[in-house]
Amino acid sequence: MSDQIDLQQDTNDLQEIVNNSWNGIGIINADTKFIYLNNAFSPLLGHTNDELLKLKFIDLITDNFKDEFRQLIIKNHKNRYINNMQLSCIRKDGALVFLNITISIMKNKKYIVIDAGDITQTVSENQIFDKYLIQAVIDENGNIISASEAYTRLLGYSEDELKGKPFLIDQDDISKDKLWQKIISEKEEYSGTIKCFTKKGKYLWFETVIKPKFNKYGDILGYTAVMFDITNEMTLEENKKVLQREITDKDAKLSIMTETMRLVAHEWRQPLNTISLEAQNLMLKYEFEDEVPTSESIKNLQLIVNRIDELSKIINNFQYTTEMHEEKIETSTDELIKHAIDYSKLEESEITIQNDYSQPIRTFKTNLSKSLANILNNAKEAIKRANPDPKLILFKVFKENNNLIIEILNNGGNIPTNILENIFTPYFSTKPEKNGVGLSLYNCKTIIELHLKGSLEAINVDDDKVKFKITIPMEQLI
Repeated sequence: MSDQIDLQQDTNDLQEIVNNSWNGIGIINADTKFIYLNNAFSPLLGHTNDELLKLKFIDLITDNFKDEFRQLIIKNHKNRYINNMQLSCIRKDGALVFLNITISIMKNKKYIVIDAGDITQTVSENQIFDKYLIQAVIDENGNIISASEAYTRLLGYSEDELKGKPFLIDQDDISKDKLWQKIISEKEEYSGTIKCFTKKGKYLWFETVIKPKFNKYGDILGYTAVMFDITNEMTLEENKKVLQREITDKDAKLSIMTETMRLVAHEWRQPLNTISLEAQNLMLKYEFEDEVPTSESIKNLQLIVNRIDELSKIINNFQYTTEMHEEKIETSTDELIKHAIDYSKLEESEITIQNDYSQPIRTFKTNLSKSLANILNNAKEAIKRANPDPKLILFKVFKENNNLIIEILNNGGNIPTNILENIFTPYFSTKPEKNGVGLSLYNCKTIIELHLKGSLEAINVDDDKVKFKITIPMEQLI
């Protein structure tokens, strides 16, 4: 009698432990219908225990995991150690919950014990990284095992299409096999630039860190690659090389373009390195720290995304001027002057106009007018600083030696010699507030010299005047 009392007490204690577990613990039959549930299953799935006892667990699982769960049961019948998977279920309120499932076939082979732990928060954090972090997991032979959503989105492939494909496609003049052998032999972190082709045949450039993964014996199990997209920077560098090849003796004046491109690349290098380091730090935190606050991760990722957007806008601004997106149309110098004044911050009464050319011309009307407007705005700001009396902005247009000459003269004071030679350099500005300045004169020079085969120069006149002189061959205006 005493043994029966002890057994009943042990059973009650066991049931109390099961009911107080944080995990959902239950018993299902071969058809996955619930036979028994502890108290934790109800908050996990949003149904009451009475409601769940009328349902099949398979019906709560999302379609993409149902077959895998059925296969897990079959495999567990054959091998009791194959008993774990992660899946998603639809709660009663329609929300998605992610569960870590462990199953065990009971001795009678009729019922299955199921243990379900909520991993929704962990999965959500991983999804954030999957969306923003360009990452791939690679096997020891250099083939892709898995890839983040950010990586697949950029390349245009699904993850299944990428699996088994070589990760390294091109690395300058070094073959992918030679480079991969170098990574394998050194067994150290690799950092460098790689090129990958998209599904549509275009290529992307990535600043890449490849980190080996070791087991406890020091054997390499595979590699993790974290990447930062630098395609725009590399494309701009290639555009610079194209420009260099196309420069002839007649176009030697365009040599300023190669120098400015070098300076721009220099301006971008530091923030790009910073972003790359941020990504590496995040990867290392998630690899070696047990818990990383979600708020910290999201903040860092958002900073990276913002910096990328800023750099992309800068790149697009330069590409807009180096790759003309406007067709030439017929207009007149009167219309050019009028549109330039409209685009500028000046009133027509502030400008003295002397137009001695009345023939029609064909040109990039919008871009040329905006270039002239930038020069007018610079003139107005110079006069505002110098405050001469009287104020003078003279806008002259005339033909000379088969060239159209446009001159904008102001009496805002001479430009110091050391500044004069730099005013067309990108990001150069004498203004105290440098946010958003330093590109207007550079853009003017690019449009006039690159697309109109002309010239733009600034000339000090007398003691208090500066003249911006634009020379455009008439053959470019027909």
